[in-house]
Amino acid sequence: LERFGEVELLDIYGQPVKAAVSAGDMTPIGVINKYLDAIGGKSAVAAVEDVTIEMQASIQGQTMTTKMVKKAPAKMKMEVSMMGSVVQSVTFDGTAGSMNMMGQSQKIEGEAAAGMKTQAAIFPELMYDENTPMELKGIEELNGEEVYVVQLKTANGGSQVNYFSVDTGLKLRTVS
Repeated sequence: LERFGEVELLDIYGQPVKAAVSAGDMTPIGVINKYLDAIGGKSAVAAVEDVTIEMQASIQGQTMTTKMVKKAPAKMKMEVSMMGSVVQSVTFDGTAGSMNMMGQSQKIEGEAAAGMKTQAAIFPELMYDENTPMELKGIEELNGEEVYVVQLKTANGGSQVNYFSVDTGLKLRTVS
């Protein structure tokens, strides 16, 4: 590309970024293990049995509420409500699930269910091992901090990029 002129790298917000540099001897699973250690260690993280996340947003003056409940090992229920009515719900029992939207129901099975299993996990990083399809892209700068960039291939064929602090090991951003 350089034969066409100067190449400028931009992040997902259109801001200039430095090219990734080598992460040295670090491996993708090493980055994941550093993250798990930073949030309390594998045994403490594995002991978490459930998580509830509630979010609100205002859309054209209406309040939208999303509530997600996750239970170990990989169960999940999410409800999206507007004006007191549930407009969408997703449930997953660890092997199969369903999505309900505006009175229509659709089963989640097969390949889609395999992708849901990772999404339903409280800490999907506990499921990663040497055979997990991920690549350490290098070290970049994110908001003035050096981060490891780990790209993961998801079970449903997609891609997810995670950014982990080089200093603390904490996950700073996920882009799907």
